[in-house]
Amino acid sequence: MIQGIINILINNTGVQNEVGRNKANTKYKVYPVACPQPEDDPYIVLTITKADVTIAKGCDANLDYVLFDAYCYAKKYEKVDALHTVVRSAIHNYSGSASGYQFHSIFLDDYNDGWATDANLYVRRATYRATVSNVAT
Repeated sequence: MIQGIINILINNTGVQNEVGRNKANTKYKVYPVACPQPEDDPYIVLTITKADVTIAKGCDANLDYVLFDAYCYAKKYEKVDALHTVVRSAIHNYSGSASGYQFHSIFLDDYNDGWATDANLYVRRATYRATVSNVAT
């Protein structure tokens, strides 16, 4: 499911412009679970935090309700704010398909700021709620 969100983000020009490409210039800096090190900021990391699956009679067995976090990292707080804004613009209220998943809805639920001591970077964690079906064949 996270790969679908990554594909939505890396195909968004606002995200592309804010996050940039990795050191090897092979991809935009949006990663699942953790950022490979060493990598220059800014970058975005996505993680699933909770998934409720549908198992009721008569319901789509592939329908999940997923909470995921989008972490935006940067040396400058203003850049964290800009990253959060383009991520939110790209996925909040999104519906469509990506990477074999049908996203019925994605909504921003909550966000907060922090400091990533190990990376020496500002970070904003934004939690999103997604209703998604796996439609991969």
